[in-house]
Amino acid sequence: MRRCLALCMLWFAWPAHADLAAGQAALKECQARAATPTDMGRCLGLVAEACISGERGATEGFCHTAEAMSWMQSLAGEAAAFRDLAADRDAQDAFEASQDRWQAWRDAECDFRQRLARAGGDDGQRAFDQCVGDLTAARMAALRSIMPRD
Repeated sequence: MRRCLALCMLWFAWPAHADLAAGQAALKECQARAATPTDMGRCLGLVAEACISGERGATEGFCHTAEAMSWMQSLAGEAAAFRDLAADRDAQDAFEASQDRWQAWRDAECDFRQRLARAGGDDGQRAFDQCVGDLTAARMAALRSIMPRD
């Protein structure tokens, strides 16, 4: 949460904001078109790539963190839609419990990957951020595959 607040505060002051906005728009468009988990996987990296290739001086670390945060924001929207479609309160409660446990697992898994990267001489933040993006994309694809259709 602290990391999120720090990133959000930087978000509005950072000169790469326009590049990030372009990357986020590309991500949203890609996610909207994604019909399969493979399609969703093709959306990974769009925010970071736009941010890194921009001409506004953003660091790779900042851009990969922005990518992870963008995926987390997308998942929050997907989860809200899923919650709204749940048949009853019992199903909504079960989904909330599932989502809470999944997020705890994701955070533990990404912390593990970060520590492995640190042991290899890296600072590990990029490994953590990429892990968050990868696992969140997979979660979004999984939710879409079971989401009730109209």
